[in-house]
Amino acid sequence: MKIKTTSIKGFVAIALTAIITLQFLWLYGIYAAYQDLTNFRITDNLKQSINEELIYREKLLGGPTTIMLAPFENDTSDVRTFKMVTADTTITFNYNKSYRYNESKVIQSTLKYTIFLNIFYLDSIFNLSLHESSVPAKYTAIAMFDKDKNEMQQTRKLDASLWIHSYKTQTFWVDLADSIGIKAYVQIPYASILKQLLLQLILSALLIAGVTIVLFRLSQTIFRQYKTERLKKDFVNIMTHELKRPITSSLYAIEFMRDHAKAYQPAPDTELLDSSVLDLKKLNLYVEKIQEISQGEDGNIKLEKESVQLSPFFHKLKEKYESFADKKVSIQLHINEDITLETDRMHFSNIMDNLTENSIKYSDENVIIDITVIPKNGYALIRHRDDGWGIPPSEIQSVFDKFYRGRSSEKRRKNGLGLGLSYVKTMMKQLGGSISVESKDKIFTEFTLIHPL
Repeated sequence: MKIKTTSIKGFVAIALTAIITLQFLWLYGIYAAYQDLTNFRITDNLKQSINEELIYREKLLGGPTTIMLAPFENDTSDVRTFKMVTADTTITFNYNKSYRYNESKVIQSTLKYTIFLNIFYLDSIFNLSLHESSVPAKYTAIAMFDKDKNEMQQTRKLDASLWIHSYKTQTFWVDLADSIGIKAYVQIPYASILKQLLLQLILSALLIAGVTIVLFRLSQTIFRQYKTERLKKDFVNIMTHELKRPITSSLYAIEFMRDHAKAYQPAPDTELLDSSVLDLKKLNLYVEKIQEISQGEDGNIKLEKESVQLSPFFHKLKEKYESFADKKVSIQLHINEDITLETDRMHFSNIMDNLTENSIKYSDENVIIDITVIPKNGYALIRHRDDGWGIPPSEIQSVFDKFYRGRSSEKRRKNGLGLGLSYVKTMMKQLGGSISVESKDKIFTEFTLIHPL
């Protein structure tokens, strides 16, 4: 696989950025939930504090007090009359009927004219209740709006600060006439908020650090593998280049000697030279195959495509291998007469030769090979099936690897470097196609090639 270091770095950077972003979003969600909970607690504590302050003023009032509400049976008016009678005075005013069941508002309206609301006492109650509710308030302030006097009072002025977060509640109108409004201000240091979220921050930091280390180690491993693969390819290229030159020179020299010897010596005397020529040709073929595989993986093979009619092509293949001297070979063709491929004839021929030679090599004395070609969706589907020794399930994923040979003693006794199927896969990819294999040990092996028409 061709790897670019910039792509790996980009992937690592994108993955790390995505994880950090998700962590920040998670922390922001926790922070927002904490803010909502704090706002709820502040509001709830303010309501309770208003009621406690009201009870305190009731106790200060002392003596009998009579509160009378105008009868509302069969009364559809929006405004009703409130009357309060004490030992010293009688107070009457109108109020909205929607509050007729609100006892707190009634009492607030009563005490408004006798013992007025004490915002400083309310502030002290409120501050204490916040701390009892685990709200780490540093400063609190109570503001009171009096519509009748058109004025506002506040227990203290709170200064803005970059290190303190400020909260404020809505205005609560506490009497029947909605003339007295109470609003609370609370300041909490950010340090206290961070302390509340310390566990989540630590877990998030550990997760980010852990993922960063894993991605860093993973990228290092990929770079090392890439470097090793690159060194291996460079070694193969150098090795084949250095081997090919002396092989070619030796081959030409021995062929010359053989031809010269044949002219003056009987045939038995030239058998050694014939054997040497054959061995050098095989070695030269191996070197060329290694070069082609290496170039194909880098995408550097120059293809010379032409139209190849498959029916004549496979009939020639059939004639070539059915005349195999060492074994009885039967090749059965199932192919439409009109199928034509745009391909590199030499490499496509090498592909089919490799598959057919393997079928013959790794089989018993009688070999049956079925070759089926089907056109499908702009591709030629070529199935090459034999009844040979098959491939064990444990080896099926490795058959296309370079230099891989079967583990069985039978297969290892056969000549070869384990380059044929690696070459086939590389060239099919270069030709715009693909190859796959299916096999059952000791029963069959079937290669499926998909090649553009």
